[in-house]
Amino acid sequence: MQAPFDSPRQAAWFAGLCLLILFSPWLLPASWVDQRETIYSNAPLRIGPYPWLQKKIFQDKGPADLVLAGSSHIWGGVSAVEAQKMIEGKIGRPAEVFTLGWPWPGYDALYFITRDLLEKRPVRCLVIYDEACGSEDFHLAAYQWLRFRRDWPVIRGLPFRLVMQAYAASILGVPKLVLSSLRPDGPADPNPQEDYWQNFYKAPPVASQNGTLTSHLGLNYDPTFPPAPTFANPPAQAVAYGSATKAGFRFRGTPLDSLQNHFLEKVIELAEGHGTQIIFLNFPLLKEAQNDEIAEQQCWPEWFGGGVELIGIRPTELFRGIPEKSLQDLYYDPRHFNAHGQELYTRSILPVLGEVYAK
Repeated sequence: MQAPFDSPRQAAWFAGLCLLILFSPWLLPASWVDQRETIYSNAPLRIGPYPWLQKKIFQDKGPADLVLAGSSHIWGGVSAVEAQKMIEGKIGRPAEVFTLGWPWPGYDALYFITRDLLEKRPVRCLVIYDEACGSEDFHLAAYQWLRFRRDWPVIRGLPFRLVMQAYAASILGVPKLVLSSLRPDGPADPNPQEDYWQNFYKAPPVASQNGTLTSHLGLNYDPTFPPAPTFANPPAQAVAYGSATKAGFRFRGTPLDSLQNHFLEKVIELAEGHGTQIIFLNFPLLKEAQNDEIAEQQCWPEWFGGGVELIGIRPTELFRGIPEKSLQDLYYDPRHFNAHGQELYTRSILPVLGEVYAK
């Protein structure tokens, strides 16, 4: 059998290259590791609207009144445009309200992205949802933003398997970090003329929707968008969790896995450290349409204390008056609202969201 190397010198070069790659997260200059804006400008559009995130985090200035942040449920579940109108009615001045949304769930992504936001801009209220439906691994795009050398204080305390996974993600991110440091890119267009989300989801540009993904697809990604069902009037009554409303909630009590629990606690600590209010929203799945209770994994206000709020709508109340056969016209898959579902949910949730925001 032929030897893998022609000489000891060649073997030494190969071993040296492997070591260089292995230790690369620790060898880069701190100025390269600490830069954050290029993470968003260089991310491929197919993995999320990161140019929009770059604009709202790094280019726009001043405080934000309300930010809806998280993966696909909250990205497409609430109209940030309508939320802005509601907040402006509450405070009597122009408001800064927008969505920072991306594909694939996980509290780790929520932590790293909201950390960048709160380091650059004060945020009065951060609206999130239960990201624990993510896997027990780091987010699929973690290599985009995770920098082991910078983020070790946050990663420390995780099980060894996850620490090694974080280190591997950092190695994968090194080539792009080196290239963007040697040849910095300018700001990416937050409102491209055409991208994956417009083409596949038949959605308006997210920048025109204050960051919201408004999908015009039928159930199971059917490109034939159905007519809107007739919604009940007045809208359904959402409720905030409290002593008078707790009977309407059902908590499964499923423990969070170590990764999701770790980063959820980091998100809450981050928000508290910046004086940012946290509100959880509950989104009903299509299979829960006949439920008369708001099903949530944990009681977040009791888990974290009075600084955290939880808002939801009983599915039977949300879908009141809509024939069962028309319920599927509100979703583009069994877990996510399309434009019709977004409109229905938004008009129902905003009055209570506004009340909680104004506390």
